[in-house]
Amino acid sequence: MKNYNDFSCPTCKQRLECSGELFKCDCGNTFKLLDDIPDFLVDSHTREMDSYFDNVPEYYESVSYLSRIYNFFGCLPTQPEDLMVPIIISSIQDGLNRILNPNSKLILDLACGTGMYTRSLSKEAYHVWAVDLSIEMLKKAKLKIKEDNLENITLVRADAERLPFPDGQFHGVSCIGAMQLFRDIDATLVEIKRVMKERGTLAVMTYVKEGVWKEEEHQEYLEKLDIHFFEVKEIEKLLEQNGFGKFQYRINGSMIMFSCTANKE
Repeated sequence: MKNYNDFSCPTCKQRLECSGELFKCDCGNTFKLLDDIPDFLVDSHTREMDSYFDNVPEYYESVSYLSRIYNFFGCLPTQPEDLMVPIIISSIQDGLNRILNPNSKLILDLACGTGMYTRSLSKEAYHVWAVDLSIEMLKKAKLKIKEDNLENITLVRADAERLPFPDGQFHGVSCIGAMQLFRDIDATLVEIKRVMKERGTLAVMTYVKEGVWKEEEHQEYLEKLDIHFFEVKEIEKLLEQNGFGKFQYRINGSMIMFSCTANKE
C-alpha cells in the first residue's frame, strides 16, 4: 500500500495534489514518479560522496561490505564476519525498536539506503516512509520490499534538507549511518523537527571521533572525504539549538546511537 496522499512541496511546504504520475503544487512546482518512486529532488547537484552510493546497492547489505564499514568507520571487531556483522545489525535494530517503539505509528526512515532498517521497522509500524537521495539505492530497496511482500512502506527520493512532508506528520524518525554525510546538519535537524509530531522521537546512529582518530593513517584518509565525525558535546549542542531535548546515547567503538525528543514550541 503506497501512500501518495501525504506529500508537501519540498520548497514551499504546501500540500501537493497527486494526479496520475504527477505531483502538483500551487507554487508551480511539479514532481514525477521515477521508476514508480516519487522524486522530490529539487537541487540536482550532487557531491562525489552522493554519487558513490549509486554504485553500491548490489552489495550494500552484504556481510563483506558491512564488515568493512563497521571495522573501518566504527572501529568495531568484525571477525569472524558471518558472526559479528549479524550481531551488530541486530543490535542496531533492537536499539531502533526500543527507542522508537514503532507499534502502529507513522515512521520516517531518513537516508534509508536499500531499506534494511526500513523493512525491520515496517513489521511493527503502521506505515514507514523511506527517504534517500540515491535513486539506485531506492530501486534496490523496492526490489527487497517486494521480495518480503511488505505493503506498508512508501519509498521517496528527496534531500534531507527539503523533506516533502507536512508539519507534524511522524511519531518517530530514524537515521542510521548517514548523519555524518549531511551537507548542512542544522538545516537537516530543522526539517526533521518540522515533520515530527510534538514529543516525537528521533533515533540516530552515526560516528564519533573517539576510536576513529586513534589511528593516524585513518585521520589522513578520512579528512580528505566529505564526512564529518562528531564529538558527543557537539551533537548535544546541535540538538539543543535545533529544538531537541532528552538526549541519551551509547557508544560502541566509534559508533554512537542516540535518541532525543522534539521539544514543544
